[in-house]
Amino acid sequence: MIRATGWLLLATLAMAGTVLGQDLAGDQDPLSLPPLPAVKFDPCPPLRSLGYTEKSPAEISLNIGIQAESLPPDCSTSLFATQVANPRALRQHWPQVEFNWAATEFYHQPLYFEDIPLERYGQAYHPLVQPWLSGARFFATFPIVPYKMGIDRTHDRIYSLGYYRPGSPAPCVRQRLPFEWDAASLESAVWLALVFALP
Repeated sequence: MIRATGWLLLATLAMAGTVLGQDLAGDQDPLSLPPLPAVKFDPCPPLRSLGYTEKSPAEISLNIGIQAESLPPDCSTSLFATQVANPRALRQHWPQVEFNWAATEFYHQPLYFEDIPLERYGQAYHPLVQPWLSGARFFATFPIVPYKMGIDRTHDRIYSLGYYRPGSPAPCVRQRLPFEWDAASLESAVWLALVFALP
């Protein structure tokens, strides 16, 4: 069975090669085809015909300003030669341009331990007090992580829309959690499960 399949495959390849060879070469032998003509390239034109000029060291100056004779002709002088008597009448003929704003696709997953006033706006207390407050906030966030997970699921897309732009003056910001029944029920269910699971 394997030998028959192999012979059949070889015969098919041989017939395909014969047909392709006839299609590509026709009735002529590939070795008897005439050679391709040699391609002749034109020599490079001289630099003077391309606009390059040679200067002596005495003609070279340190002034890199634009010379008036080297500028192209100004073809827009005729367009602005006429003065408009009533500019407001000209605005009526301006086409209306429609601009649609689209939000960016920049997002991140929920940051449950984020300190928005400190990390986004730099609103901090005294340098000796702020590390203690940040540590207390970090450890106080552990018990309410299930509540935060009920508000923002683990794979939700969080966009930076709604925050003040970087560099703009922001008022004193306080980070607050909204109340949601499903988040509260998840928090209570997790704590009840921990109470019954732990000895």
